[in-house]
Amino acid sequence: MNLPTALTVSRIILCPFFLAIYLYPSRIGLTGLLQAFLLILMMFFMLVTDALDGYLARKWKIVTKIGKLLDPMSDCIVFLSIFFCFTRGPIDLPLWIPIVMMVREISVVYLRSLIALQQQAMGARWTGKFKTIVQSLALGVTLFGLLLEAKGVVGIRFLQEVSFWVFCFTASVSVFSLIEYGFHCKDVIKKSFKSSLTDEISG
Repeated sequence: MNLPTALTVSRIILCPFFLAIYLYPSRIGLTGLLQAFLLILMMFFMLVTDALDGYLARKWKIVTKIGKLLDPMSDCIVFLSIFFCFTRGPIDLPLWIPIVMMVREISVVYLRSLIALQQQAMGARWTGKFKTIVQSLALGVTLFGLLLEAKGVVGIRFLQEVSFWVFCFTASVSVFSLIEYGFHCKDVIKKSFKSSLTDEISG
């Protein structure tokens, strides 16, 4: 395993620890301030390694097929896991927000599979990159707000309200990204539906 791939895998390995620290701080013996600090530290590590693994793979010319698969998969696992755990207190997001993001990820995987069946490849779209940036910013804003709440600078209601609107915007970007991917793949989608209808008629 080369270093870029190891960095990618490290994010997946770190994810359960992030969830445990957020969901069960009292059982681990963490104060609110220490909890927020550790979550921010882990978030920083995840975001840095996310940027670093692809950069190093390209610079050292060690881009691999497993690396191309693991990088987006790790992003999906990390972000969705964290956003779903944010539906629990103190952030307490509505469940529909991470569900919208999950539907987007599943749909894009389906579109990529359709294109792969046509012996083609779909590269990363700018909306997908923008979506990842917005998700990273949403995560940073929320955890920084959690730190301020632990210090008593802001109240829990203010933290929840800000987090709600930040993630509403993030979910809307996910929907926009899915629409853009769908428009980009419209010819493949039409061909797939026509092929399905033909198979049903002939069957």
